[in-house]
Amino acid sequence: MRRPDPSLLFLLFLAALTLLLLPGCSSNRAESVPGQYYVVPSIRATKWASLGTWPSRAPALSGAWALTEEAVSRAERGFARSLPVPIDEYHRQYAGLIAGGRRWVFLHAQIRSYVKEGEEGALVPLHWPHGGRARAWGALFDPELEEIGYSTVGNPPGILDGLPTLAQFGERAFDAWSCGACHSVAPDEPQETLSEWLAIAQGPSMWGWAGSERSQEGESAVLADESHFITSVLHPSAAVSAGYPDEMPSYEGMIDEEVLDALWGYVACLSELTATSRCAGVRR
Repeated sequence: MRRPDPSLLFLLFLAALTLLLLPGCSSNRAESVPGQYYVVPSIRATKWASLGTWPSRAPALSGAWALTEEAVSRAERGFARSLPVPIDEYHRQYAGLIAGGRRWVFLHAQIRSYVKEGEEGALVPLHWPHGGRARAWGALFDPELEEIGYSTVGNPPGILDGLPTLAQFGERAFDAWSCGACHSVAPDEPQETLSEWLAIAQGPSMWGWAGSERSQEGESAVLADESHFITSVLHPSAAVSAGYPDEMPSYEGMIDEEVLDALWGYVACLSELTATSRCAGVRR
């Protein structure tokens, strides 16, 4: 019998080893779930993480590994336990990475409203524009211990020292733009004014405003939905509430779209008609 060619056996061995180690060949490999989370292919994981929210105190990257469904499921469970708001508030991105001699599941979580359709694999920056609050959060999750080992902030997203929810950011933007000077946010509380001008410029209270039927000067009632809110901010003269003067200035070109979205998220939380689970953490 002819002996097998040693070089052929070696090539067959290499081929079998390649199949075993090739990312994505495992039958239980992790798959992205559109609308929920995105799994970064291991071939791109190292470079991808270096562009994202890798925790500054974490060990240096040394490699990548192909995530399994079980590893991602454990990360989802651990992530949910760390959040004071529903996990669906965030779009999650996962990558299997090796650091400090250990396997980690790298998480890049971002406020869902900033993830556009078709861009679920793109990274949203850690910081808000113009030096504002963070809108993305990164962490290294240990799939064996099922706990977070390192993160980009001291606390999980959703609380004041970490990543605020969209509504929480809107609450801060409401204060930053001095909206409270003319619009109360407290139930059944008279609007306090700082001067005669503020008394003249006083606007309707935002408490219970969203989702209600609003009377407008010279027009029939209109539903105070997101569209009406945006019109009120950008083109206030077109949405003057009955009984109030047309004194509100236009903020068109001053407030960008993401801040406007956040402001509506906050105002919506001030009404029982539009408040949802995403209002967790907003002072009411």
